[in-house]
Amino acid sequence: MTAIVVSAVLSVTIARMAATADDPTQAAITALLEAPDSQVVTLSAPDGAATDAKIVLGASGVGYLFADSLPAISADRTYQLWVIVGEEVISAAVLGNDPAQSPFQVVGNVTGFAITDEVSGGVPVSEGSLVAVWSKSA
Repeated sequence: MTAIVVSAVLSVTIARMAATADDPTQAAITALLEAPDSQVVTLSAPDGAATDAKIVLGASGVGYLFADSLPAISADRTYQLWVIVGEEVISAAVLGNDPAQSPFQVVGNVTGFAITDEVSGGVPVSEGSLVAVWSKSA
């Protein structure tokens, strides 16, 4: 029986390695999702409605945004990811007009995330509309 269990675990591990071997981004995301010190958060629409936008953030500050169902916006617009560290709101990534999986890195104690709709190329200070947000409970 032990041999069967070990064989099954080994088969799953080999299959996972094969699936991510050609895609280093997917391998990095999988590693973050499996790390015990990673944090996964779900962003909400400004009215509090649920979205599918999620962020996984590792202890090192490396993170990925998953936002597969954000509606595509025109080519002259872009989604932009913001992080809140202390009292500062910092641009973490310009995501494009149809983001799916987007990497970013942040330094410091993150207390919130926001996604806004901005002009193409991004902005240093948000001028657009809020699309999704998450804030750490006090």
